[in-house]
Amino acid sequence: MLEDVMDVFIERIRKKVLANQKMNEIPLAYLMTLDIPQSIKHFFDQEVELWIREEEEKFTSSDRFDYDLPEVRVLIDRIFDILKQTARFTIPKFNQLLERAVKLQMNFVIEPHRTLTQFLFKDSNIISTIEVYDTLKYFFQFEYYKEAISDYFNNKYMKEISQDQFVTLINKIDEKVFAENRVEITLKVIKTIMNFLSEARGTEVTSLSADVLLAALKDRNLHDLVKRFENAQQQIQLSEFSFDEIESILFGRFEEALESPAEKLRFEDIESIEQEELRIEVDDIEVGETPLEQQIAGAVEELEKVDEKIGAPELETDDIEEEEDEEEFEEEEEELEHEEMTTPEKDFELIEEPAADMSGELIEEQPLTVAEEPGAEEESFSIVEEPVESEPQPEVEEQPAEPQTPAEEPMLEQPPEPEPVKTSKVADDLADHLARQISGEGPLQDLHTMIKGRTRKKIIKKLFRKDEKTYNEFIDRLNAMSSWKEASHFIDDTFYELNINPYSKEAITFSDIVYMRFFPKDKYIGQNLEEDKFD
Repeated sequence: MLEDVMDVFIERIRKKVLANQKMNEIPLAYLMTLDIPQSIKHFFDQEVELWIREEEEKFTSSDRFDYDLPEVRVLIDRIFDILKQTARFTIPKFNQLLERAVKLQMNFVIEPHRTLTQFLFKDSNIISTIEVYDTLKYFFQFEYYKEAISDYFNNKYMKEISQDQFVTLINKIDEKVFAENRVEITLKVIKTIMNFLSEARGTEVTSLSADVLLAALKDRNLHDLVKRFENAQQQIQLSEFSFDEIESILFGRFEEALESPAEKLRFEDIESIEQEELRIEVDDIEVGETPLEQQIAGAVEELEKVDEKIGAPELETDDIEEEEDEEEFEEEEEELEHEEMTTPEKDFELIEEPAADMSGELIEEQPLTVAEEPGAEEESFSIVEEPVESEPQPEVEEQPAEPQTPAEEPMLEQPPEPEPVKTSKVADDLADHLARQISGEGPLQDLHTMIKGRTRKKIIKKLFRKDEKTYNEFIDRLNAMSSWKEASHFIDDTFYELNINPYSKEAITFSDIVYMRFFPKDKYIGQNLEEDKFD
């Protein structure tokens, strides 16, 4: 159910944004004027805010001037306000962010505890409360979380919070929310979920699949209500519940009508949780102190980030396992370098390891060298590394290679050949048009050859907990798939089942590489997969 809703939602937004198929850039200012969900607009707006923050850090990093002077700050803020109005997204970047935005919003509406925890603590077990505030700006539903979390931070004068503390905090917030009028509040939450899905599909949704319903209840620790639905499901054998059936089960009509109201509550009689004025007292909530182990781990992570920025050597630790892993990486890299010097590649080969920020944006460092293979077909080209020369000073810059393939043409400049368009399938036609612009025409590349070296080691260690067998089976399944849509859904399902954080740097890197298997002409992704940027 959710996969279909998500696909429809994405295509409906694409249809509105890319009404002109000749567009090759999407201005943020234009995006904000469109009739699309506010949560999606805000996701793109926050993406630009991250860009501005990165630019500001570069701009004010010098110690030669005092950028904190009030009159200077006013001018800097004014400059970035103007620059924000000029922000633009390329078509590939827009497609990538739109898919992530829709997935993030849908995950949050159904499982806010899980989604917030993964999104906040994707890179560290301890974060600042400012980071929490910034992240909460991505979401518009369930405003009571923002208010309660903000009140708690202010009351406790907290400047940072650990993952365990946050999990405890959000659990206790919902304990208070559902303590009174438990069934009625649950119905209002379900109404909010249905309203979101209605907006996504463009038609009214008044039922939920059993999987979605149970996931929503379990995430909020409503285990007693979960048991009611599981018992009812055994009796009536339904895979989907209408709102009326949900109301009846919650009020115990299938068992004992202890809480049953005099009159049945209809879908239109129930307001969403957004219309409920919830005021949560947080003074008596305690989340405990940050464990010493987490404090140490957080401090080490911060120092490592500082080392990366200033180019200092990595910290020395007594962690023998980490040292062994690094030695294995180095050995494998040497072997790969030897193989690449002796055996030239003829297929499209990714240089792995992108750098990713919180939103998954890839940071462009330097362009790849693209060389045309002699004797190859017109569509066939390969990304190659600079050759190792015997001369002491090879003149690399005097041999620039200009690609002569259609893959280098501007995105969407050449419209597809005219063909009859059915008005009922405009979104499908648009999606097919976009896919044709960046998809390859040759055979799909083997992911085992695309993911190797340090990247492979990192993915197996961070995502699959060093289980190489599970990783290989996962890659084999992906290799058998013929479309990004199928692969994307399979990745999402597998990450969920294995409790892999989909917002982590490694997960985003992995998804980008799989994406490149199906869309090798998408230069925005491919040119940023560099080996030395994945640490």
